Amino acid sequence: MAETITSFAALLWPLLVVAALLVFGKPLMAVVRSAEHREWTLEVGGQKLNMMQLSDQQNRSIADLQTQISALHQRIAELDPGAVDVQTSEPDVIWGQQVARGRDVDSIPPAVLWVDDHPSNNALIAEQLQRNGVRVDVALSTAEGLAKLGTRRYGAVLSDMGRAEDGAPVSDAGVRLLKAVRETHPAIPYLIYCGPQAATTYREAATAAGADVITASPGVLTDRLHSLGLL
Repeated sequence: MAETITSFAALLWPLLVVAALLVFGKPLMAVVRSAEHREWTLEVGGQKLNMMQLSDQQNRSIADLQTQISALHQRIAELDPGAVDVQTSEPDVIWGQQVARGRDVDSIPPAVLWVDDHPSNNALIAEQLQRNGVRVDVALSTAEGLAKLGTRRYGAVLSDMGRAEDGAPVSDAGVRLLKAVRETHPAIPYLIYCGPQAATTYREAATAAGADVITASPGVLTDRLHSLGLL
């Protein structure tokens, strides 16, 4: 009897494996294929990202951190040449900022409005904000952003620079939104987070229109959000 049970058990395991493959075969193969192409999907900061997108943002943050450290070392070397051994080449930092004055950080609401037609590009920073108890409302266009701005108070408005508006590309959409925001909300912190070329091209126009910062640097953006009490 014991031998019969043992034999039956030995046959049962292969049958269970075959049954599992028949039931779960397609989902398992889909997972394997997605892994091969780095298509794992994660939800970060309210946005669904594949592994490639997440890796790109992480690499950008790491590269920016290295740039900021280089700039700090350069500054230390200028103040005290013997304090640190650094290279003499200038770091490639391309951002400008306008210092915000007269704002009470304690009165800033724990919510931000982020206007960007590709919100997945901002997922990691959005996740940091949400973990800090800050609500992140996303708008995909200037019109949607202005509509949301009229319905609640925000601690800051964040925007990209170029985006599609009504199906057409608008290279200075961030500046146009800024001008509209300043008409009704002259004191709200307005931060532009965009690519390096856009930051260079529209820096003067953005600061003249009242932007608190225009930057391609995740580090600079998070530092400003920290100074506002949002991070």
